[in-house]
Amino acid sequence: MFNSARSLVSANLHRKQLFQYQLNTFRCQLGRRIDHDNSTTTMSSKPPNILVYSEVEPVRLELISTLQRSLEPDRYTVYPLSAEQVRGRAWPDSTAALIVHGRLETSLAGVFADYFLNGGKLLGVCSDVTRLFDCGEVGGVTRVTKHLRDLRGEDHEVQVEVIAREDTSRTVSIVAVDELKTCGRAISTQIEFVPFEDNKQNLEIFERVLSSELGIKFRTSHDEEALCYRSAFLIGSEEVKRSFLSGLSIPNKLKVGDLTLQFCSKSDLIPAASESQLPVLTDQPPQDFSAQLFNDHLQTTNIGRLTLYLPLVTSSMIIVSNATL
Repeated sequence: MFNSARSLVSANLHRKQLFQYQLNTFRCQLGRRIDHDNSTTTMSSKPPNILVYSEVEPVRLELISTLQRSLEPDRYTVYPLSAEQVRGRAWPDSTAALIVHGRLETSLAGVFADYFLNGGKLLGVCSDVTRLFDCGEVGGVTRVTKHLRDLRGEDHEVQVEVIAREDTSRTVSIVAVDELKTCGRAISTQIEFVPFEDNKQNLEIFERVLSSELGIKFRTSHDEEALCYRSAFLIGSEEVKRSFLSGLSIPNKLKVGDLTLQFCSKSDLIPAASESQLPVLTDQPPQDFSAQLFNDHLQTTNIGRLTLYLPLVTSSMIIVSNATL
């Protein structure tokens, strides 16, 4: 269905009419540094949060539940975003992508546009957020360049491109807006995706837009395979670890509900990890976790000095709930 870098996707619109969805070839180099409120960050360093804003509760809930079911496991956390939180502006630096649905107050649209102009990834669904980009002027052409200002008054050059039209009327269906320096990217579509259950083609287009245009990772058939349980690691100074292990009521064991944590050294016979048993290696460092980097950024005296690192866990509450030494 997708052909090389310029791909075509068929979708069912409001009157079940098919249109060809031509993907934009522009791809921004990840990791480009951007300046935000006098601090330097990278897009690749942002925590993997995906935020959903909509004043229509059923739409907001369905977007969130669909993302939670469809996104690559253990990669993102999906949160709703309220108008009060938008105005507070505490969220942009911790957001990997933003999905906006419906009409917006001008003040909110300005904050969302500022997020995009300074490197954010935004999807507007049946939203008027793109009025700030003057996208109506591109109706008869494919691509135009515009100059916009963010909330700090800084000038940004953006490229506005029509990447999809309805087959019959040639009405603009999907528009891409790129900030070429900060790598911000906004996608605007008038396709009413929700409810997904009634139109699986719309769900496919929704996922394709997020994955191909905004780089969001979705679940694959490989992700459906059974989880492979793995050992955990006890991280801390030797003194702190000895103090903790000596205080266990059962030597080298900690019962947490139906789960037993078995603390093992390299010389022990390490049991297989399972749903009911979790081996915890006490004298081996994990290969995918830097204890040195963790300690360098730790600003507490006691909390965090002893850490249990699990490469894979469905919920940390399984470990900490009802735990007694």
